[in-house]
Amino acid sequence: MADERYQTAYIIIHGPGHDGTRFVLREGITSFGRLPSNDMVLLGDLVSRHHTRIAFFEGRATIQDLGSHNGSWVNGERVTTRVLKDGDICRIGNFRVSFHPGPPPADGASRPSFEETTNAETSARRSTTDRTSTPQAISGHGHASSESVILQQFQAARTGVGAQAKAVQVLLRASDALAAATDLESYTQEMLRLALDQTEATTAAFVKRDANGALEIAATRTAQRGAGNGEVVMRVVHWTVTKNFGLTSDDVTTDIRFEGERVRGPLAALSVPVADDAQNVIGAMYLSRAAPAFHDGDLDVTSAIAHLMATAMTRARFLDKQTSANVDALARVMSPDVANLLRGQLDAPEASGLEGKRATVVITDLPELAAQSERTTPTEISRFVSAYIDKAHEITRRQKGTLVPLAQGRLMLLFGAPRAYADDPARAVLAALELRQAVDQIAAQSPTLADKRLRVGIESGWLLAGAVGSARRLAYTAVGDVVDAAVEFAQRAAPGTILVGEPAAKLVASHFDLRKFAAEAVRGRPAPSLYEIVGPKRR
Repeated sequence: MADERYQTAYIIIHGPGHDGTRFVLREGITSFGRLPSNDMVLLGDLVSRHHTRIAFFEGRATIQDLGSHNGSWVNGERVTTRVLKDGDICRIGNFRVSFHPGPPPADGASRPSFEETTNAETSARRSTTDRTSTPQAISGHGHASSESVILQQFQAARTGVGAQAKAVQVLLRASDALAAATDLESYTQEMLRLALDQTEATTAAFVKRDANGALEIAATRTAQRGAGNGEVVMRVVHWTVTKNFGLTSDDVTTDIRFEGERVRGPLAALSVPVADDAQNVIGAMYLSRAAPAFHDGDLDVTSAIAHLMATAMTRARFLDKQTSANVDALARVMSPDVANLLRGQLDAPEASGLEGKRATVVITDLPELAAQSERTTPTEISRFVSAYIDKAHEITRRQKGTLVPLAQGRLMLLFGAPRAYADDPARAVLAALELRQAVDQIAAQSPTLADKRLRVGIESGWLLAGAVGSARRLAYTAVGDVVDAAVEFAQRAAPGTILVGEPAAKLVASHFDLRKFAAEAVRGRPAPSLYEIVGPKRR
């Protein structure tokens, strides 16, 4: 395809307030939209505030949509980025804009009328429809049902050739890559491979821009074919990022824009910006190969890939903010050790998971709390539970433990996980005694809940504890026989009593007075050796 370049070009605008307005494109970028800050103000109800722009560099014009609501169209086809040819009809909201290379005609000279531009666009749309949209053209036989037409079109494009098929294939591969990606880095690598396959380049790279504007190569990939050495010409990338516009260079070594760049040539290069939804350039996608030069189709497909990659990156940043907010919320109800652990999982998710710990588990239980709803107002129960959990959080933090809410009014207090301190078992019992007293005081303030007393089970031993969940929602928990035993002890305890298993009892006997508890066998299992906490030993 010949690459025709012109020194000048102009457009003709038809729409509200414009009846054949001619506008000469200047070297650089011309923006279109409703706001006065645009170079060309288009006052139409279908025009976005910043709708689209036409970049005219080196005699070539490219239209780029700016994320407008109604989109930018060229010859009846919605586009993100498209190199304009002579006579192309662009639709920007309520306006039709025809592109013409060269200087505008003198006054009185013929120029396309509104009817001509409309007919040209309609013909282009009808031609596209005739090739791709009719059931007969797809299936080769009579009229197909309306439900199957879209599927037939999709299948024809997916397995066919041409621009439409290529676009569908790119979209499918990008969607598959996003679904299979485990993190943003793997997704970026897959998109670079997609760009290599679609353009037959030998080197692909994503160069990101940091908060200070400095450029840094974030990922590179080379094709197996050809001489791909992974070298990135940073001046090409810098040109793209600063101008926020894609470019191709037939040979970087002879391109006057990049004089002084030490490159092993000849080397054809292509670079397109990667911009977020607000059109802030966050980096660039760079491609190169020895020969031949890249063409406009390569620029279009690479721009589309860069747009998909930018969307994924914007989404990833949003999820990171969401996860950070989730962790910050957890930090208000968990110990600083757990909050720091969860924050660490955001930076190193591969390190997440359960770890073996020797710890003491405290299970607190308020039996039949849900049954109180029949004779207690929801407000009263809510006030009681809120005060109960607030006190549990305060006491657990003071005793250097970790609070994990469970179901049905139960709480799990961990001592020794994620971090172990001296006398973890003794501090676990102290926390249970303080919380029992606090619940008695809270219940005394509510006449209908005055009989609510805490039951507690405590056991020490080996368990698995750690951060679990996905990047969107992390939580800290513990599992193991020790946890199950503490739950069972809490169920056996009478209201207002604290029961500990024999392993925990041996660890706290020097600090607390214990009383042997007569446990009964359950379901044929032998009765566990249990002890009741009487209180701290008198010194």
